[in-house]
Amino acid sequence: MTGTTDAQSITAYRYWFDDDIADLVNVPVTATPEMSTTISFNSASLPVGYHLVTVQFKDADAHWSSPYTSIFSQKGATLTALQYWFDDATADATQLSVTASANLDLSTNLNVGTLPLGLHQVTLRVKDERGEWSVPYTTLITRGGGQITGYEYWIDDQVADRVMNTIGPADMVNLISDLPLNTPAGEHLFTIRFHDEANGWSVPITTAVTIYVGIKELPGVSSLLVFPNPVQDQLTLRLDAQTASAFEVSMLDATGRMVIAPTDWNVQGLALRSWNTAALNAGPYTVRISSADHVVNIPFIKQ
Repeated sequence: MTGTTDAQSITAYRYWFDDDIADLVNVPVTATPEMSTTISFNSASLPVGYHLVTVQFKDADAHWSSPYTSIFSQKGATLTALQYWFDDATADATQLSVTASANLDLSTNLNVGTLPLGLHQVTLRVKDERGEWSVPYTTLITRGGGQITGYEYWIDDQVADRVMNTIGPADMVNLISDLPLNTPAGEHLFTIRFHDEANGWSVPITTAVTIYVGIKELPGVSSLLVFPNPVQDQLTLRLDAQTASAFEVSMLDATGRMVIAPTDWNVQGLALRSWNTAALNAGPYTVRISSADHVVNIPFIKQ
């Protein structure tokens, strides 16, 4: 709320609730020609619901400004319950008790067992210790169909050339080893989606990969894949070594300082390994892969 006067300084303001001017509160302020700040009104004694607050500003000549009135909703300070329902079926709402808190983490499991497959709406609201409910929040969800039974992926938006396979059924799948070996060197986009037991498809997931082929610094290695790049929590390398090879892998920051200690890696054929990069700061890094007499440095970005 901003209060201004002409050629005078504001020296105080006063406020009251619900036209009850007999209980007004006076608040002095440091004299200023313009007051632009957040004003806190003590409404702790008000019942839950909608109320009016009126405020006036006083100048150095003890003149009060015209009253300004606004409406607000008095709520409780602690959240005590969570309620949710699907597809506007409020009669079937489920209420969950929660640990009383001023802030509620909504990462909780919602029971979707009775929903048919496909898109649905879920609506959530929370209740405070005074029994008042918040404004409902609605978002879209997709009801899947159980474990993963298949997948399809494609490179660089070439959907017509996608690869389709069956798996599992399984809850989790690691498919980096299945990326085609004949993908050209360079930066590429890898997109994948999954098929479940109820014949439903997941939303496609796209990430960036970097592929190197014919690496002269690593004799016997026909291809190297860095996935994903940029990376967040976990960087994976995939090597295709035509002969048995022993490597040492470490990671350096932009100044050349080692940030992940060397790891021995003995490979033959197609092999992959992952490193935890969650603790690294955002910025450019290098993967150093060395053998007895060769070294190659592969750049990557930490988001």
